[in-house]
Amino acid sequence: MHNAVPMSEITVLELPQTLPPGALLNRDAVHLAGVMAQTGGLWFTARQDALLPEGVGPDTALSGWRSTNGSATLHPSEPNTGNSLFSTHGPRPGLVMREGVHCGLWLAAATRISRCFSAGLIYSAPEGDPRTLLSLSTGQEHNLVFLSDADGRLALHDRATGAGVDIPQPTREPGPRLVIFSYDGQELALHGAGRTARATADLPGLDRGGDLFVGCRSNRRGLLKTLGRSLIHDVFFWPDRAILTEAAASDLPGLIARYQRWAI
Repeated sequence: MHNAVPMSEITVLELPQTLPPGALLNRDAVHLAGVMAQTGGLWFTARQDALLPEGVGPDTALSGWRSTNGSATLHPSEPNTGNSLFSTHGPRPGLVMREGVHCGLWLAAATRISRCFSAGLIYSAPEGDPRTLLSLSTGQEHNLVFLSDADGRLALHDRATGAGVDIPQPTREPGPRLVIFSYDGQELALHGAGRTARATADLPGLDRGGDLFVGCRSNRRGLLKTLGRSLIHDVFFWPDRAILTEAAASDLPGLIARYQRWAI
């Protein structure tokens, strides 16, 4: 049994200045939730109270993942017939992605009629390639922008035009990984593994809106080779903001990185 430390021996550090919210323990998540709301973003974080059925266990299929503000819910993709499981093992819980199995979720009509969008993901990949992490239908039939982590590369590509960017990614990087991408109507930007890559792009079909997919590319039943292994902890999505190029959203990537560093 450990002996209690007398209160007289505890040193209290007092500072004369006001500290930012991120400097206080457990405040990063609170601050991030407020900024997400201010910027019109959706945040899906791996908490038991955000899962359907409520508090789903490791052997129970997930039927929904609610955003932190309760305004949106990710549901199993059409080929996902009871394959989504929630893991509480390790330092951080998350949605389990299995190789060659449709475990992905989707949000219909996620994008508005806009030339801008952004998304972010915090995930772990201790074994194997995650492959498809997230994709966004651009509203044009059969076209999508997809994010993948495979063969040591973090890549973002538009299927219709071939536009894309990629970044070297350690294949066995310990701990959670953070990736963010955005499109501002003229440029695709990808940030991950401590780097940012950009490419000029003119994506078609954005005047029709589109759907968001997590852990898969679409509602097609094939494409099994694009489905890898990962544990998804957090998903961020802005339907009409370009947070990697927009000056008004310039603090967001850093805020999410601080959340990842201290809260996960």
